[in-house]
Amino acid sequence: MSGAYGHIENKNEISMLIDNKKNLYPNGGYNIVTVWDFIRSFIRRNIDKPELEQKGRLDIVTGYFTIRALSKLSRELSAKDHFRIVSSEMLDDAGKADNIIDLLNGDGSITTIIELSDYAKEAVAFLQRDTVEMKAVVNAFCHAKLYLFANNVQTNDSFYLSGSSNLTDAGLGLKASSNVELNVGNPCKYFDKEYIELNGWFDDLWKNVAKEKVRAVLNDKKSELIDVKEFFIRKIKEYYRTYTPEEIYYKILFELFNSDIEIDNSIEHRKEMALLQTSVIWNTLYNYQQKGVISLIKMLRNYNGAILADAVGLGKTFSALAVIKYFQTQGYVTVVLCPKKLEKNWTQYLHRTGSRFEKDEFNYIVRFHTDLQNSRLQDSYDIAKLDYLQRQKKVLLVIDESHNLRNEGSTRYQELLSSLIVNKEGQEGRDVKILMLSATPINTGLNDIKGQFNIIGHNNDDAFNSEEFGIESLKNLFRDSQRKYTEWCNDDTRTIGGFVSKVNPRLFNLTDKLIVARTRKLIEKTLGEDLGFPEKEKPINVYQGVGHFGTFNTTESIYKAFDELYLTAYQPSRYIPASIKQAKKGAKKNWDDDVNREAFLVKMMGILFMKRLESSWHSCLLTVEKVLAVHERTLQIVEDFKTMKKDGRITVQDDGEVISDEDENLTELFSLRNDSIKIATMQNLGGFEKGLRKDIQRLSAIRDGLKDFERNYRSGKEKDLKLERLIEILSAKQREKNRKVVIFTAYSDTASFLFDELVARGFTRVASASGQQVRTTGNHSQKDFTEILESFAPVSKLYKEKEWTDLYEKAHLDPAIYYDSQKQKWNVDYDMWRQLVRKYDTKTLAKINDDIDILIATDCLSEGQNLQDADMQINWDIHWNPVRLIQRFGRIDRLGSPNETVKCVNFWPAKSFDEYLKLESRIQNRMSIMNIVDTETVEINDAYKKMIEDNPLQDKNADRLLRELTENSISDIERSESLSLKDFSFETYRQDLVDYLDRNRDKFRRMPNGIFSGFKLPDNLFEQIPESLVAVVGYPHREEGSKKPYSEIYLMCQPTDSCIAATKTEMNKAEVLELLRTNKNVERFVPDWIDGKVLDGNGCSEMDADERNEKLDRLSSILRSWMESHVPQAATSAILDIAGSRKGMKKENLKNSDSLCLEDKFKLENFDLITWEYISK
Repeated sequence: MSGAYGHIENKNEISMLIDNKKNLYPNGGYNIVTVWDFIRSFIRRNIDKPELEQKGRLDIVTGYFTIRALSKLSRELSAKDHFRIVSSEMLDDAGKADNIIDLLNGDGSITTIIELSDYAKEAVAFLQRDTVEMKAVVNAFCHAKLYLFANNVQTNDSFYLSGSSNLTDAGLGLKASSNVELNVGNPCKYFDKEYIELNGWFDDLWKNVAKEKVRAVLNDKKSELIDVKEFFIRKIKEYYRTYTPEEIYYKILFELFNSDIEIDNSIEHRKEMALLQTSVIWNTLYNYQQKGVISLIKMLRNYNGAILADAVGLGKTFSALAVIKYFQTQGYVTVVLCPKKLEKNWTQYLHRTGSRFEKDEFNYIVRFHTDLQNSRLQDSYDIAKLDYLQRQKKVLLVIDESHNLRNEGSTRYQELLSSLIVNKEGQEGRDVKILMLSATPINTGLNDIKGQFNIIGHNNDDAFNSEEFGIESLKNLFRDSQRKYTEWCNDDTRTIGGFVSKVNPRLFNLTDKLIVARTRKLIEKTLGEDLGFPEKEKPINVYQGVGHFGTFNTTESIYKAFDELYLTAYQPSRYIPASIKQAKKGAKKNWDDDVNREAFLVKMMGILFMKRLESSWHSCLLTVEKVLAVHERTLQIVEDFKTMKKDGRITVQDDGEVISDEDENLTELFSLRNDSIKIATMQNLGGFEKGLRKDIQRLSAIRDGLKDFERNYRSGKEKDLKLERLIEILSAKQREKNRKVVIFTAYSDTASFLFDELVARGFTRVASASGQQVRTTGNHSQKDFTEILESFAPVSKLYKEKEWTDLYEKAHLDPAIYYDSQKQKWNVDYDMWRQLVRKYDTKTLAKINDDIDILIATDCLSEGQNLQDADMQINWDIHWNPVRLIQRFGRIDRLGSPNETVKCVNFWPAKSFDEYLKLESRIQNRMSIMNIVDTETVEINDAYKKMIEDNPLQDKNADRLLRELTENSISDIERSESLSLKDFSFETYRQDLVDYLDRNRDKFRRMPNGIFSGFKLPDNLFEQIPESLVAVVGYPHREEGSKKPYSEIYLMCQPTDSCIAATKTEMNKAEVLELLRTNKNVERFVPDWIDGKVLDGNGCSEMDADERNEKLDRLSSILRSWMESHVPQAATSAILDIAGSRKGMKKENLKNSDSLCLEDKFKLENFDLITWEYISK
């Protein structure tokens, strides 16, 4: 016969070349393409005519082998054949010991992996035959590949085959491969010279080189010696042993996060961590805090930025102090940038302040958000001026409450970048790392966090255009994400998972790499750490307000009076042109135009008048009087110009008349003209004067009505029903064991009013704190609120915060009994501490004895304060920003609370107010948005429960959610279907994996790819989750033996029935992981069509060919459905990516781009199946 390489008359006369690609001898009649074709043409099993089987001994030398290849030998060669197999590379000293599992896997493609457990059972059965022997080359190099068959009937053909092919899927040619193989196969007689020489060579290798036994644990000289065959039997059994849902859950975590759970294994870094781990602050942290700190340090080292977005009350300040301590040991100058009201929160821990961390010698520099203007960083300080900070080569910038600096267009934001972050000419090489702290980094949409990533990127739009992030333009990424968010909000059938599935995966990659965000329940459930938070009682909701005053007898008339105000004095710009019509026409349609800015301010002031009245009639009266005075002064300027030609100027500013003096951001938002307006430039001066006079008339009527109410109240003719209700609550509280309560109000004048009224009613031990003043019934310093807080919360502010070593030494306490040297802390309980203070510390005793039970505060205390001595918090008024509700309650609902329960009281405006102002509705609607875009929220009342039930934004499992709300009234609402920062960060799961790895690292070394488990969901839970397949798949498919990491790893959850609406194909990664975590301890359940029929009590099972094919077809179909559904959303993201980077490319070219051939990409053969879990119903 004629072949590609010559003319062959008889197969014994010439060697055959085999490359596993094509038949090199198409005219020879043998149809041999692969190594396996060659082998089985001589020694295949013949079930119909066993007398025709060619029996003998097959000797094999292979670098490594795969399970499927052994299965092939078992399934298709005669059971009477004898086998001697030498593995020349799998157990050698070249470091492959840890890769044995991967080598046995061979091809990781989806179709192979689905059948791998069946192959493994056949492979083990094959190795357990008495006729199969196995040895390994351990301490010598042998790169030979040889297949040597000795026919029992010497007159029949034997053969040898040698070349490049291992005993693997690719080596035998069982499936297509990119491997370049070349082998020489030669059918021969037993007396042929080449055959005799090869047989002698093999016998020498078998007897003198290959080892029969190896260590059960390779490279562990203490482990037992076992047969090589037994070693591989044990390894292969790992493929089909029964795995629990817990093991697969952690296998999934391992595949997703193993590459980045270690910070840095360098000796240098271990030394740096050792310095931190001996500090007081480190040993003060909870376990979850330590893990978070490690993650933050890793992020800062690798990417120069990180965001700590743990929920309120989880101790972000202490975590930040530990990060500061780490970088302090590395020579970094630390600058803490915080709101002015949080100054004491940071300065109290500085060196030589007597804090509990005195030994850590913190020496950071504290500056304020309000310093980011008017050269304050340079001019307002005598030391550590701005020019000094800019000269430092290594800087750690810690931004507390970083959400306050999210507006990229604001003056403060730009000053932050230019002064502290972006290196100027001559500052090249200056290392600035940025740690941002915020429990509420998202308030209104995804653009809120865009500004914070821009800070980390030092204002470079392409800062994350690297292999790790792949973001060519931060602006384009967030523009696309915000657009999708807006579209999603307008979809009446929207789901949270639907939104997450539409967003570019690069956004989640970015946030995951730079955000640590945990909630209490996630920490307690996932990490199993008991944080000891108090239980939350159901809130008390009070509906009461002022419904009349003076001639205004209804809330409708009050609302109308405020609505009719033009507040002309605050809108002078509209009177510079000849008419208001011209002013509006000429105004730019943007915020920067003075006409528009002034109009917006006036609109907000009208609403805020009502907020003042809701707070107290007293606050509203003071506000109206101030605004009236502004109008009267402005009118006087106009009259002086008209009568005396005195060219006056009008300055437009609020000066705190209406806008809260406690809100730095709101004050900046409503800052108007920096310059003043000349009266002479007003072409419409007459209109301006007319407007002023109308406003003065209307404001005077409102003032007179409030004054009338005040007179009647003082004389006893009127009652402040809201105040009366507060008195009832406080009176009852003072009869309880714990009398301490915090009352929050949005306004300093309301705080002062409440203080006066409570004292007048006979309440003692009262204090108030605002940004303007401190008042107290005691003898406390009124310079700041430090002393009143220490008297109000001695457990939190004194006992726990201060360093008491001098006191304990003065009392001669025995360190052997009371001092924990490992944690570097004294173990002295609070009662004993009080006794020692009473005996040895008169100054501290005076603070404790000058007790405060009722603390009235503005929102100057709503952030960062530890006030957990109290067990009740009252919202005297509902702040316009619902974030404040979370922050306020977080003052008492904190780690380390001595109380078993805490409760909240909410004062709402009267129901008639709710009809017109619709305050409660607005608050609740914003709270619903907070559920989507924030970390935690607070339940307000029963109406909110109903709204959650009806709102399509909420959890589809309404019964489960409502039960949670009922049981955790004023709790965070944490649900698997609300878009929050925990969905943008997977640190909790990484940390869960770290804990498990520490205990089970050897188990993971033994876990092969392709293993699976399953569980059954109760029908009454997770109702919207159909029967599904959860799987981890890797792209691109790795060739046999390849260790190249996957460029993409997907976690999928796909319904098994294509007819079912695939609601959960939209599950985001956090939701899938939480589903698996929640069910990790349930009993394993896998359908028979996957596991096979159980044959004996040991759980052994098997499948026939038809059953095996059914399993392959069904699982492949599920995976194929996921891939088909993935193409459209991947295509959209790809098109937008390319559009962002190639703005000039035509649309049709985008569609035809090679990089968008996603139909070709998302095919089964292009992916590897790493591990999977079947969810039954």
